[in-house]
Amino acid sequence: MTDAPLFADLPAPLAEAIRELDATDREYFAKVGRIFESVTFPTDPTGVRAETLTAEQRAVAIALTELDLRGPLRSTTFPCHRAVRRRWLGLDPAGPLEQSTTFTIGDVTYVEPIWRMARIIAHMWNQVPLEDYRALRQRFDAQFTIEERLRLWGEVNVTYPHSWDLPPDAFFNYGEQHELIDQLHGEGAAWAAGYLDGILADPSHLGGSEHFVAFIALVRAGTPLDEKWDPIFALYGRHARELLLALPEPRRVAAALPALKRLHPSSALRVVIDVLPEVPSVALAEVALTCIPNTVGSPRKHRRALREAAGTHAELLALLDAADAAAGPPLVLTPTRERSIAEEGTNAVFSELDKEQIVVAGKRYLGGKGAPLEVLLAENPEGPDEERSLRAQLFYRAIADAKGKHIYDAWLYQTDSGTIFKAGTSRVAAEVVHFSVTCKDDRLAEALEEALRAEPKPVAEVPAPKKKTAKKAEKRS
Repeated sequence: MTDAPLFADLPAPLAEAIRELDATDREYFAKVGRIFESVTFPTDPTGVRAETLTAEQRAVAIALTELDLRGPLRSTTFPCHRAVRRRWLGLDPAGPLEQSTTFTIGDVTYVEPIWRMARIIAHMWNQVPLEDYRALRQRFDAQFTIEERLRLWGEVNVTYPHSWDLPPDAFFNYGEQHELIDQLHGEGAAWAAGYLDGILADPSHLGGSEHFVAFIALVRAGTPLDEKWDPIFALYGRHARELLLALPEPRRVAAALPALKRLHPSSALRVVIDVLPEVPSVALAEVALTCIPNTVGSPRKHRRALREAAGTHAELLALLDAADAAAGPPLVLTPTRERSIAEEGTNAVFSELDKEQIVVAGKRYLGGKGAPLEVLLAENPEGPDEERSLRAQLFYRAIADAKGKHIYDAWLYQTDSGTIFKAGTSRVAAEVVHFSVTCKDDRLAEALEEALRAEPKPVAEVPAPKKKTAKKAEKRS
């Protein structure tokens, strides 16, 4: 397309403004925003059907598409990716997302392109109860066959940013509907090969782990995995072993290493534990060991799981022996007493120390000044205090050292949070954040985490030894 036809349907000042656009200009988004405002480009958050655009609006859309320039910042009505824009404008043949669909919500029947119907539903997430929203999404997706769903999901994920800003789990939400992967029996193999080739062609999109969907579709169809896809090979949860074993043995470790690095450390650790019995690789075990510090739970427990997965493999056991030695002997802490404030109900009694510690815990949890004790311990809070009361899920644990000496007081609340104090004081020793104990001493954090998960073992507490003080009379002598 030459320059003249590209701007033929635009007034000269508008054409000149588009010619001068420079994506590296700090004022780029302000300038392109003014261009869109000058033609009153639609701002429907659910997206705009191209046939509703005026001649000027369409000319602006085509010019920016052919020049591959971005639309206004945070625009939800102008697709980000050039390939999506071309299909939307009819410059390229329609793909799966551009096909028409009919769908009824309540008393309203919609006839829309699939992409726009999906966006209309996506914008209902805060308008109906969560369970109703999930059921609506599932009902919409279920009208398509498994193969159609794979192709629609692929159209969303093959570009970055995702097509029409749809969520990456649109049409094939395997995280919410685990059975979807189990239902695959060879559907979508032809689609999967083309999808993976498309990912390879777009360097900005190589880092996603969601590509495992295409790989599992090929594996279930019995299609060999081409070596050219190894750089984007992906592993996922309970399907990791099936995926990895589908590769020829010489390629497995080399393909798995970058795939693991694209996962969250906790997910990568679980994958290695799962595949290590079949692929006893030192390189994989080394990756797993680097993931442990960033994974919730006891590091020693994770190393034990790796040791079990290693079986009798001598090199792996030697690596784990070295890791255990570097960590040093475990610090042994034991929970000795426990109380549930919710179970005690109105009979719950709090000492002055309890109250002091709970106030400090409230400050740690809520931030700032926290909340007054009466709010933190309110039994039936209402209004703003409802989210500030800790009482409904408040637990206490006394924690002793290896000799039975009571050394920590732990207050746990709101399911995944807590504050741990030096026994008998309001001095904070550690905190519990998202189920994980955090403090400056990793060894202590591990021991506290295990103590919080263990069953309490009543013991006769050993009192702290008294300091010996010399009598004044003896000092004078």
